[in-house]
Amino acid sequence: MADNVLVSSQRHYIQGRYNDAIKLLSQALKDKGRSLEPKDTAAIHCNLASCYLKLGLLRKVVSSSDAAIKVDASSLQAYLYKGKALYRLKKPDQAREVWESALSRYGDFQVLTEILDCIQGLEDEKSGNTQAQQSTNIEVNGDADSERSTTPQPMQEGTTESQQDNKKTTGGFLDPKSTEFQVARGFLLVNESNYTEAIKLFNTILQLHPMTYKAYVGRGTAYAMTRQLLKAEADFTQALTLEPKEAEIWKRRGQVRAALGKESQAIEDLNQAQSIAKDVDVDIQKEVGLIYQAKGDNVSALMHFKRAEKVLLGKQKQGDLDKSQGKTLWNAMGLCQNGLGYCMDAVASQQRALDLDPDFRESIVNMAQAYKDFGNFRTADELFTRALKLEPGCVTTLNLHGLCLYGAGEIRRSYDTFCKILEISPHSEDCLFMHGISAQGLGLFRKAAESFSRINGMNPSHWAYYTRELSLFQHHHLDMPMKDYNADIELNECFKEAWTKRLDPTHLTFDYCKQADFSPDIADVDQNATLSNVARDIAKVAFPLGDKLQYHTPGFLVNRKQHRWFGLAMLDMAQTVRRVWRVMRKQDTGGSIIVTGRASSGCRTSHVFGWRDLFDIAVKWRQASEPNDPVWWVDLLNQETFAEGFGSQTPMILGQCHVVRYYPYWKKAFPLMKDLMKDQCTPSPAQLEQIKEAKTPHDLYVIRSHDFYVATPCHSQAVPGRIMEGTRLTIQKKTRYGYTCSIRTPGTPARWKQFDQEMGHAWEKLCEEAVGPQPDTRTVFELTATLAYYWYNFMPLSRGSAACGLLSLHAVLLAMDLEIGRPMPAGLQVDWEAIFLPTPRDFISMLDEWVGSSLQSCDPSPLHSLPNVSETFSTLRSILEILNYEKSLE
Repeated sequence: MADNVLVSSQRHYIQGRYNDAIKLLSQALKDKGRSLEPKDTAAIHCNLASCYLKLGLLRKVVSSSDAAIKVDASSLQAYLYKGKALYRLKKPDQAREVWESALSRYGDFQVLTEILDCIQGLEDEKSGNTQAQQSTNIEVNGDADSERSTTPQPMQEGTTESQQDNKKTTGGFLDPKSTEFQVARGFLLVNESNYTEAIKLFNTILQLHPMTYKAYVGRGTAYAMTRQLLKAEADFTQALTLEPKEAEIWKRRGQVRAALGKESQAIEDLNQAQSIAKDVDVDIQKEVGLIYQAKGDNVSALMHFKRAEKVLLGKQKQGDLDKSQGKTLWNAMGLCQNGLGYCMDAVASQQRALDLDPDFRESIVNMAQAYKDFGNFRTADELFTRALKLEPGCVTTLNLHGLCLYGAGEIRRSYDTFCKILEISPHSEDCLFMHGISAQGLGLFRKAAESFSRINGMNPSHWAYYTRELSLFQHHHLDMPMKDYNADIELNECFKEAWTKRLDPTHLTFDYCKQADFSPDIADVDQNATLSNVARDIAKVAFPLGDKLQYHTPGFLVNRKQHRWFGLAMLDMAQTVRRVWRVMRKQDTGGSIIVTGRASSGCRTSHVFGWRDLFDIAVKWRQASEPNDPVWWVDLLNQETFAEGFGSQTPMILGQCHVVRYYPYWKKAFPLMKDLMKDQCTPSPAQLEQIKEAKTPHDLYVIRSHDFYVATPCHSQAVPGRIMEGTRLTIQKKTRYGYTCSIRTPGTPARWKQFDQEMGHAWEKLCEEAVGPQPDTRTVFELTATLAYYWYNFMPLSRGSAACGLLSLHAVLLAMDLEIGRPMPAGLQVDWEAIFLPTPRDFISMLDEWVGSSLQSCDPSPLHSLPNVSETFSTLRSILEILNYEKSLE
């Protein structure tokens, strides 16, 4: 719209129809003024000033120029017109001030040159080098706005209007040979990006006039633009020695110091600039916020961003908002808020930015990431796609989109995305790694190993070493029956631990025999494999069951691949339990409850099917579903580390970040910590009072003066009266910005022995009830919940314990033809509830709020006529084919 107005008014201007141009421009400001970009608004005011100058309406020239400068201080044309009007109004000193104020600004070189020519022309008049213009007659009608000059004299051939205007005799203008004039020329060279010549000119000025602080500012700016940051810092420092009260110099030195990594000094400089400026300076507050953000101090950053935002909201209300300034601030704010775990606040900030510029790619991408972190895949996917339409080859956007797709179980799309990235940026370690992981997840082990090898070729310390070895291991076991081996047993215990901890593979302290290279006789997984009718029938039942895995809590993406393994494992586990119980009831005389032990993670010889065999089924599927997760039994890691207490850790607070998934449980963890501290930390009376009054992690940390934990109690059923250590609620002081508040579950041999006993006891009681003559539905549910309760407190896996525990709850009930009819309530995370409760009875009471009356019989039961899952998907190849199957099942 603004472009059309400017073009039309320009046509009127060229034809000398100045009043028509003024009418058109004024109407545009009246109708659309608040919706225009600041630069468009300034351009309209400048065109009005030009028309008024032609008509000799000098007061209106000044007011229109001022209006342009107000919305866009870099509008050099406005300074030019205002100076001309003031000159005609016989205010040469004011004209000079206006023109000189423009010389230190960046902008159109031709306009700056014209301003210099105006000044030089005035100096020529002063020195008598040109003939003075005839004096003008001023008509005064009593109204300042009606004051006007006579019609300008006819232009002399070969002269411009500006030259004619500037040939009046005035006093006090710059001498072209003066220091100030030369400094202005130096700034012009900087504005023209001619930094080398600018530095030479400023060097000459400072040799002759070493006390000229503006020359230091100009040279420092040129140094900064050429990344000679130490020289720039020195020049700005010298300028401040000579003129310590100019905010702009403090600001520029602060920016240079920030670029040098001198963060504290940069903040001091910028704060000093703000104190001189008095009114809140949006750019300064934003700059300070960005420095804090780069340091990882998002709390301080957000405080400064909000100060700037308050000013911008006021300007927006008045219609004076600089849209470019606004969108970049809200984008930075959104990044900061997302870093603190406030995902939807981040979305709101990014939306403000996009309201100003719907095609602002950075905000589209950052909003997509915030939605992804919040767990809203569909919206995140749409936004990433929208951003890629604006810049299809942006590696950052492609990478974030690829990670989002992978997190949602869209493995094939993720793989294709990382393939595209590597065409653009073939040496990115992060992208190579995710390309390899995506390929590994699809069963394209050769492609995976190729990417991992490329990483280690560039960086031998990268943990891609481990994933390459795992790819080779899976390749060699693709077609081996899974009933004949267990990955936890086959792989070196020290290797598994090193992979779990992401240790530097160049400093391994154990002997490890590398996997054999690829066999030409073993093909990768066929990406276009067709399902048998049996596999299709199982998938139709399993895939919908997989939805029961989903937590309806912020931070948890719906992961299609994870849902598939959950549904398939539920059927596999339920069928296995059902067969075991039929044998125990002597309903299946041909079956056996004895397992060979070849696929067992526990006893390697023949033994009665036990609780660990039950969970081996879950672990098998969980390991196959996610190659980037080291899912191992903790007691099968390095025995020395196991003896010391290897354990999992899940944070609720990480420094300043409220972890999106788990921070909601801090509301339960904090009061529980306070209660447990009273019993476990032997506090003094004064400390008891401090504990009572504590409101933050810092308050509790001060009482102990060091990192500490308290252990939740877990009451035994196998040994009545025994209270075991559940999980550890831990507070650790981070070196910067806050505390890590987490749950840590140690896996020591003594604790393992206790929970092994509890799990065995719970499984035995469950089997007794299930195979009895008339099993009671309620009792079966309570015993199943008890088994899950002890599993959650046990946490025996390096990763994946929560999902496997939830799986056991659903699968064992399904084995009894029972199901939970209601979806999981929003905000409920069953594993966290279990570890915060001291007894199975408390856990069962909690579950009743969800399960309650919704526990119902499956009619018909999906198990009655369903083919055997473990026989249908008997190899890793068949498991990967079904987990990655995305075609219609009809």
